[in-house]
Amino acid sequence: MLSLLRQSLKELDYYFVIPLFLLIGVGLLFIYSATKEASSNTYSISLLIRQSVWAIISLAFFFLITITDYRQLPRFSNLIYFLMSFLLILVLLLGKKTSGAQRWFQLGPITFQPSELAKVMLLITISSFWAKNHSKAGDLETIFRSFIHISIPTLLVFFQPDLGTSLTFVVIWLASLLIVGVKVKHLIAIGVAGIILVIMAWHFDIIRPYQKKRIEVFLNPNADPYGAGYHIIQSRIAIGSGEVWGKGLFKGTQNRLNYIPAQHTDFIFTVVGEELGFVGCLFVILLYFLMIWRCFLTSLETEDLLGQMICALVGVLLTFHSFVNIGMTLGIMPAVGIPLPFLSYGGSNLLSFCIMAGLVQSIHQRRKKLSF
Repeated sequence: MLSLLRQSLKELDYYFVIPLFLLIGVGLLFIYSATKEASSNTYSISLLIRQSVWAIISLAFFFLITITDYRQLPRFSNLIYFLMSFLLILVLLLGKKTSGAQRWFQLGPITFQPSELAKVMLLITISSFWAKNHSKAGDLETIFRSFIHISIPTLLVFFQPDLGTSLTFVVIWLASLLIVGVKVKHLIAIGVAGIILVIMAWHFDIIRPYQKKRIEVFLNPNADPYGAGYHIIQSRIAIGSGEVWGKGLFKGTQNRLNYIPAQHTDFIFTVVGEELGFVGCLFVILLYFLMIWRCFLTSLETEDLLGQMICALVGVLLTFHSFVNIGMTLGIMPAVGIPLPFLSYGGSNLLSFCIMAGLVQSIHQRRKKLSF
């Protein structure tokens, strides 16, 4: 085991791994900064310790997945899908309810969100599905089966309710269709059907009033400056006030005075912008760019479809999460509750993205077929 790990460490893609470690480190630093209070540091230190423990666990899974042969995953695809569906049903029945949402299991001092782990589980199962059915990618029946594949977990998450994660599942499916080479006419039909479904969901109040309000406020934040638009307005003020170099670490006034809601979770990029300015934001974005670039490069270099799809889908998820979250803080995307990978507070999200990173490294080390 140790010899396998040593060999694996030699073959790591360090253009991918170094940004991964740096982002986790930056995340820990700004989780502390976002919750640091002038009167007492007890709360911020408590959160820092919890996230640090999750970081250790997540990195352990990263290395474990790295030394595991990803080509064995299709053998367990049905089991993974069943486990994912079971967890999502169970959380609806027995999960902890907070602020009207039932998304978490409370296991003693640990809070676990199964929908975060479901992202990587769905990524694995849809990749395995297309690896088995690649020759029939042009058939409507196969496309419909893939749609059913993602519909079950998407609906289960939507009813928690968690619009952000359910949208993420849809993005995984649409990206898989593009990667596998579905016909353009089928993609157009899917797009039209999607628009019709969104209009119906809006009209019949399937999309909840507060979710509608977020979209309306995205178009005009000043329409409700002390309500739904408050997050976006305060976030933009904080990032803008950081200017080029920022106000300095732990010196953000918007942050210190708690003007930014969810500043250690969904809006953590706001703290980076206020305290480190444009330069700090650019540095974080560059780290994401490096990881995303290496995901797609590994996908192009990999000789089997399963590896190609997993790497490309991880790249898509990193792009989607980082673009939507950062766009949310800048007011160019609606606030849909999507965390920033590796930075936002939350062990479940960190664990799921570290597992994805481990899959990318497993594929990177096995991307070329053996020849004799």
